[in-house]
Amino acid sequence: MPIALSSASGDSIRPMGEWDSGQASNGFEGLPSARVHLGPIDSGSLLRWLGRSVRNSDVVVWPLVLLPDFLLAEGAMPADSVERYHHVRWETPVPSGPFEAVIQPTWVRGRGGRTEFELVIHAEVGGRAVASSRIVCLTQAMLPSAGSPIVAEAPDPHDLVAVRSMTVDDATVQEFCDASRTKYAVTTKIKEAQVLGFRNVLVPGPLLTIIHMADALSDRTGGSIGVWFKGPVTAGSAMLMCRSESEQAVWSLRSVGTGRPTTLALIEQPRL
Repeated sequence: MPIALSSASGDSIRPMGEWDSGQASNGFEGLPSARVHLGPIDSGSLLRWLGRSVRNSDVVVWPLVLLPDFLLAEGAMPADSVERYHHVRWETPVPSGPFEAVIQPTWVRGRGGRTEFELVIHAEVGGRAVASSRIVCLTQAMLPSAGSPIVAEAPDPHDLVAVRSMTVDDATVQEFCDASRTKYAVTTKIKEAQVLGFRNVLVPGPLLTIIHMADALSDRTGGSIGVWFKGPVTAGSAMLMCRSESEQAVWSLRSVGTGRPTTLALIEQPRL
């Protein structure tokens, strides 16, 4: 768990639980920038919501550990944030001892009456980067544009074949939100979700990233995953986990109700 906080420049900031995401830093108003000192992480306990054992839990947990709200406590991100893209790269499992995470916003732009932004988080051991996360979100908050937006192109979702059926229920969403300290309105409050036309709370994007990793990863060291969120996934919805026959690195979650992909994922690991 996080044990101390300092700003990216080394100055002290408010302790976890009192972080003010509205403080401007590095010219990015309303977005966090910080260096976080962490103690050992209990990967298994953070993944109990999966409801199944995961062979490489100390790798699969990276997307959760590198979330701004997990590192800085609830409220680090705008409360109505909705993920559009999530990319995680790792060279090692989550360290068994202390390490640091550096959080930096990289760009902000207006998009269709809302604001789109990216945060990049690096995990470091002894000054060496061992993992990184890029997360792109939309918010209704009006933030000034900054930086140069770059979002990778999604892979072609052709020849997808179902691997298994799955459903993420309300309890799983709540357990993930508790473990990750992500308390966005549409993932925790059904009334907020219904106002936007959804019948139930939305499943958080990073939860879906972890499910993809748990299904796809081998035991090999190092790798990356990029997930494009193409449509909402509501708690309780029937889904199919799919994989491309011709491009084995391409995975997707497909809605049983609509037949359309709701995620596209590119999962890469070193060859043997």
